[in-house]
Amino acid sequence: LKVLSKDLSEKRDKFKENFIIINQVKSKLKLSDLEFKKIKILRYVLFSSMYCDELYTYCAYKAKPFLEEISKRYKITYTQLINMTHFEIQGLFEGRLSDKLVNNINMRIRDSVYLSRNKKIIILVGKKLEKYLEIYHATSEQIKNDKLIEGESACPGIVKGVVQLIEKIADIKKFKKNCILVTSTTIPQYLPAMKKAKAFITDEGGLLSHAAIMSREFKKPCIIGTKIATQVLKDGDLVEVDANKGIVKKLNK
Repeated sequence: LKVLSKDLSEKRDKFKENFIIINQVKSKLKLSDLEFKKIKILRYVLFSSMYCDELYTYCAYKAKPFLEEISKRYKITYTQLINMTHFEIQGLFEGRLSDKLVNNINMRIRDSVYLSRNKKIIILVGKKLEKYLEIYHATSEQIKNDKLIEGESACPGIVKGVVQLIEKIADIKKFKKNCILVTSTTIPQYLPAMKKAKAFITDEGGLLSHAAIMSREFKKPCIIGTKIATQVLKDGDLVEVDANKGIVKKLNK
């Protein structure tokens, strides 16, 4: 907590320094008081969001030894533990870990979808997952021949390369260097593949999503919020990623 407090204080002080500079050039920008106030609010929002993302990653890293000790004491794997809900972990502490639940957790690790409905998290695996994916991809046949995909640019740049999809964590080990990473959305576990990729394309996300933040960190072209990239593109497709305009073009080999 002391380390986090010190880190937050340093970031806050740096943030204040930036505002002093902005105040000095306010007259040159010819901004009204209302416009300047909106800019300040926006900067606070962006700073807070990015810091929360950093804090989450830092806490997850620091918590790993503690979680590994829990998994050791309760005779489950670390991967199984981090794929459990907080209610299931509470049940683990109370001795309610059934073979059925362990099997369900193993199915989540292999392939799963997490949905938020009415403020509740629903985890789909097995036949329920298959049915959901059939509905989700129902329109894919209609858009397979689209050669132009549009999204929002998160980090500029133009590159050409071969597509490789990541649909689940197991795909990360198979990812090849200098391919174009295409996925629904990225999470911290995707970092090994993201470091190898030429560019990122996602179905979902905004300018403060994990993919957007990491693309700027790695200085790699990134297009987010395409909605259909994982349906239109397949492994081996040759594409041009124009992250200056937010456009992905399928090219003929």
